[in-house]
Amino acid sequence: MGLFGKKYDVFISYKSKNVDMARLISDRLIYSGKAVWFNEYQVLLVERSRFQEAIDKGIRESRFGIALTNDDYAESEYCDKEMVQLLQFCGVNNILEVKIPHEPKTHQKYPQLSGSPAHVFTGDIDQMLNFVAQKTGWEIAPPVQVFRRPGRVVFEGACLGKAYVIDVSGWELVERSFHGGGPFYVMNVEGFDIFWNLQYGEETSPKAYEARLGLSQKKDNDRDLYNEICDYANHYFSQLKPGSKVAGVHLLFMEGISHFAVTYHDGTFWKRRYSLMLSHPTINRIAEFVFTFQFPGSYKQYCRYVELMDNLVQTLRWGESRERIKKDTLREQPEKPSQKEEKLLRIIEDQPMANKFNNEGLMLAKQGRLREAITAWETVLKYTALAELRGMVLFNMGRAYEKMGDPAQAIKVYKQSAEANPGQFNALSNIGAVYLRQNNPKEALPYLAEAARKNPNDYVTVNNLIFCHEQLGNFGEAERWGDVLRRLKR
Repeated sequence: MGLFGKKYDVFISYKSKNVDMARLISDRLIYSGKAVWFNEYQVLLVERSRFQEAIDKGIRESRFGIALTNDDYAESEYCDKEMVQLLQFCGVNNILEVKIPHEPKTHQKYPQLSGSPAHVFTGDIDQMLNFVAQKTGWEIAPPVQVFRRPGRVVFEGACLGKAYVIDVSGWELVERSFHGGGPFYVMNVEGFDIFWNLQYGEETSPKAYEARLGLSQKKDNDRDLYNEICDYANHYFSQLKPGSKVAGVHLLFMEGISHFAVTYHDGTFWKRRYSLMLSHPTINRIAEFVFTFQFPGSYKQYCRYVELMDNLVQTLRWGESRERIKKDTLREQPEKPSQKEEKLLRIIEDQPMANKFNNEGLMLAKQGRLREAITAWETVLKYTALAELRGMVLFNMGRAYEKMGDPAQAIKVYKQSAEANPGQFNALSNIGAVYLRQNNPKEALPYLAEAARKNPNDYVTVNNLIFCHEQLGNFGEAERWGDVLRRLKR
């Protein structure tokens, strides 16, 4: 039993479409030594009749709640049950709201959350986890650092006579193929050898593919989604090595289809098996790709490295040539986006391409390939008219320029971010922080003040504003904001 009689440090509440972020948060916190209630490691393994009972008990026994909110969250009856109980058992001050993106319905439905610590997610996971660390006092481990040689490495194989490709940058090929397909790879990370292999084959049952498609179409109803994924995963449990301990079932959305993975321990290793079902765009045949990862350490250590597994699996492409992948890597000029005057039509037609390049930029940034990430994000701006996405992408570009040691360009792009999405305070806050690092509090002050006006509950902004006023000799203002900071820390 933890502090104040609580069994769990935190309960994570989210809609299924945001499961990737919820999983990443959960895994990072577990590795950091926190007791996390996350349904993929909890309720997916209990009897269905006890599904809600397990959630209710998890909330009652959690000290903090992390809620990934947006309008979809506010409209979910199951998220509603969770939020009502989080407010009751954790309390307003211990609910950490991560807005993805900032949308009005959650606060309209739960006005109490105006008193909760909040963070607007901009695509930077580490910045979001820093927010969690500041509000809880926890020490959260940094992401795993992987050495990768310059350039991108792509493995190409064939399934049903058509090429599939995987980005294997950082992995070492052990065997090109083995029984049931191939390849077989290893990566040594921080002293651990992580292995994976791939098997694949044609899925001849239309019902199987329709079941997967049904999962995607039902992703607005989390409970139906849970029921169907458990039904579909049952035969995977039966295929595991006798005596294997299943620890979790995980949902992934790729290419408009629902896929899943199983975490289990086979008595020697922790493993994660992914099942991806893809339809080839030209031959109209369906294949299942099964990745199996093997990790030799403890469960806690395993949670640190599963992000590497998720990232690799999501690079699988079937039906796109290696030449196309190379072109994407080199970021050659894409086809000119739609020039239709109707703004709505442009959003509808071009948004999928914008999302694609945005996700690639985020992945490249995680790998430390900042220049390539910036190029990908510049492409996003050519394809989207959505203010929030443009603001977020420009913000991420600004952070990349900061990390590359170019503060002038960072400030320029941050200003463009604030102009693109006036509701975003983070860019203004970061401009102020850059000026402070340049010992220029006079330039920093108006940006920090505006950021604090937009979000007076942001710990970092308030702390920088105090320092700025102190540097300018405005000690009365510094003390006033010091009172605000003390209230935020309670």
